[in-house]
Amino acid sequence: MKRIDDKIKEIEKKDKNYRIVFIVVIALVAAWYVFVTQRTISDQEKKLEVQIVELKKTNTALETEKNEKATALAKLEESLDSDKYWKLIEKENTIEGYISYLTNNWGIKRTEIPAAIKKVLDKDTKLDGWLYVGLRSSSDVYSSKDIVEIVWRDGEESNIANELPKINDIVKLKTLIERFTYTHTSLSPNYRNKDGWRPKSRGFVTAVFQDGAELKIKIKYY
Repeated sequence: MKRIDDKIKEIEKKDKNYRIVFIVVIALVAAWYVFVTQRTISDQEKKLEVQIVELKKTNTALETEKNEKATALAKLEESLDSDKYWKLIEKENTIEGYISYLTNNWGIKRTEIPAAIKKVLDKDTKLDGWLYVGLRSSSDVYSSKDIVEIVWRDGEESNIANELPKINDIVKLKTLIERFTYTHTSLSPNYRNKDGWRPKSRGFVTAVFQDGAELKIKIKYY
C-alpha cells in the first residue's frame, strides 16, 4: 500500500508541476502576445503620425499654391487695364482673340465692344461657313438641335443659351466631334469647307438663314 501511496503522491506532484509549467507557459504566451500587440499598435500609431504630418505638409503646399495662383491672377487683372488689354488684342488681330475679348471672364472691363465686333466682321478668314442648328416653325417657335448654345449677346452672358441665334451672337459648339461648315446655305458636300469647327470652341454669328423649317447660321470661328 505504501508503494501505491508513494506512486500516487509522485503522480500528483508531477501533475502539479506540469500545471505550474502550463500556467507559466500560458502566462508567457499571453505576455508575449500583449507585448507584440502593443508594439504593433505603437508601430501603427507612429506610422499614422508620420502620415498625418505628410498630409499636413501636402495640404499646406496646396494652400500655398492656391494662394500663389490667386495672387498671380489678381496681379494680372491689375496689370491688364482695359486699354492695355484691347491693344494686345488688336496686335494679335485674330478671330479667336476678338471673341475672347468679348467673352472674357477675367474681370477686365471691355470698353471696345463695338470695335471688336467690327474687327470680326471685317476680318478675312478661311474659317467662315454655314451650318444647320435647328428648326423654326411658322409660329416662330425655335427648336434647337443641341448643336450650339449662345454664350454672348450684346454683352450678356446668361439666360440666352437656348434662344434663337441672331447676328452678332457668339455661340459655342456643343457636339463632341468636329462640325463641318459650308460656303453655301445648301450645305451640299460640294461646298464643304476643308477646315471644320472644333468641339467646344466658339464662333461669331454673321448671318442667319431660314430654309423652310431649317435654321442655318453663318459663323466666323476658330
